[in-house]
Amino acid sequence: MNTQSVGVRRRRDQMVLVAISLGAMIGGATVVPAYADDAVSDAEHVTDVSPVAERFDDLSAQKAAVNGNTVSLDDGGTDLTVELPVAESADSSLAENLVSLSVDESYSVVPAVLDDGSVAIHSVLNDSSAPTTYDYTIDLPEGAALEPLEGGGAVAYNLDGSPAVFVAPPWATDANGEAVETHYTMQGNTITQHVGVTKDSAFPVVADPWLGVDLISKFKWWTYKGKPAISVSVTPMMAAINSHDADWAGWSELLNKVTKSSKSKGTELRKVTYRQQWLCHAWGKALIGVGGWLGVDKKPTWDLESSRGTSKDPVKAVTSKCSW
Repeated sequence: MNTQSVGVRRRRDQMVLVAISLGAMIGGATVVPAYADDAVSDAEHVTDVSPVAERFDDLSAQKAAVNGNTVSLDDGGTDLTVELPVAESADSSLAENLVSLSVDESYSVVPAVLDDGSVAIHSVLNDSSAPTTYDYTIDLPEGAALEPLEGGGAVAYNLDGSPAVFVAPPWATDANGEAVETHYTMQGNTITQHVGVTKDSAFPVVADPWLGVDLISKFKWWTYKGKPAISVSVTPMMAAINSHDADWAGWSELLNKVTKSSKSKGTELRKVTYRQQWLCHAWGKALIGVGGWLGVDKKPTWDLESSRGTSKDPVKAVTSKCSW
């Protein structure tokens, strides 16, 4: 095993020991099922390299989401089903608190539900005989179709213009930790991930489309300098989409959720200063959101304070980190 893989595995083992010491095990006890070695290996590869592994939900959520060769996306009240690139008769195994599906030894598919309801679906290519294209068919609402986003991701919109689902830009990495070229193509409600393995690629190769709807996980009103303020917790998907969608889709979602919770708070949120601060955060999220993506801040929040008033100076807005 190469040095980098050993280092990754050692860090992972250390995290497991910490989790055990804190009692962070499902049901308070360690589950040690007798699973097939290939399933254990595939799941370990996924947990080693996935950038959102620390957000994987517990075993009960994983089992509930997978049905045959489909996985359910339950995000923000939206219930979508994704057909996975394996036969309905695929073998199913549990390992690393994940479900692993396979038809033969060349590859497996390991879907992982995150704690915000989004789903990261990993294809694990075990050798050069594995397919290099993987189709994911999404049960989209009527009239919705997938279309590309700047940066390599994808989105499908409902008839009212709201997002039905976001797909984060694809990634793929080999056993040496080297990036493997990958991209999407899409037609209708099917998105295909192409994995460009080469003669130099070290197997197994792990590739992942990540799907979600919610950009806002929760919010809390508080008081700042004697005036209302709102602290908004954004989901990991916020770091993966472009700034334009973070702005208008995120704001629409926040306004809708706040108004549903309280009409008076919805009226408060419509003040220009909140909208300006949100716009600043959305277009500055390349710095704000990447912290969450890379692990600096696992659950970033965007704070909007009415006491700040409005700003007519975009340079000041950026240099003040949206706190003019």
